[in-house]
Amino acid sequence: MLPAAPAEAQPLVIPADAEVELPVPAAASAVTEDPPAEARRVLMSFLQARNWRERVVWCEEGDRLREELEAYDRRIGDGAHVPLSVEHIASAPLPDGLRTVQVFQVAFPDLPQGFPVPVRQTSRGWRLDGRTFIEFRESRLKRFLDDFRESPAVFRVRLRWLPPGDPDGFDPDASFPEHRFRIAAPIQGHEGIIYADKNDPVVGPKIADRLNPQATHLVMVRLQWARGITGRARVELRDIVSESWREEP
Repeated sequence: MLPAAPAEAQPLVIPADAEVELPVPAAASAVTEDPPAEARRVLMSFLQARNWRERVVWCEEGDRLREELEAYDRRIGDGAHVPLSVEHIASAPLPDGLRTVQVFQVAFPDLPQGFPVPVRQTSRGWRLDGRTFIEFRESRLKRFLDDFRESPAVFRVRLRWLPPGDPDGFDPDASFPEHRFRIAAPIQGHEGIIYADKNDPVVGPKIADRLNPQATHLVMVRLQWARGITGRARVELRDIVSESWREEP
């Protein structure tokens, strides 16, 4: 989990007519000023961009995110995103020990509690984690948990094992030989209970070997709606896709 960092004194409110900055040249990836300030500049440029073509240049995923950003813009419409506030909340080193990730809490009128947006130092300069932004901005986990869906989906979540008798859980359906977990997006009210079959050849070993029952894990998971023999619908944990919020290569 990322370490906490002091919040800045004043949240940043973006004017609707703010100008869009040009991309930082690749050669400028070296830190020349306070990392949170450089990372904030990239986040601001992403938010102020007029369309997906301008937004994609600020994303860590680059052209791999093109179709998702284009579809996202079709849903919300072109134009700058004007949040209520942007607050720097955390800073942590990346595995190479040479670069860092800066995390900002971004709030919007329809999500006033906000959600975290990572901005990482890369060989191309500071870049925003575009998939995480879209997933949290569209409340995808909450929408998935609220309604039965045929297709599985992958989410970045906080995952905590609920041992038998845990007061946060409830009586399991006897038709599901599973473990129970509390799952949540990092947005207040976006959470639920999911289940995993301990005998499943894919999920079982990951539960036993990779999840500490005493910890909250920040992981990427694949979820699937299913029905037991009683007909009761549940959301199942089908796979732990990554043991962090980053996609594994």
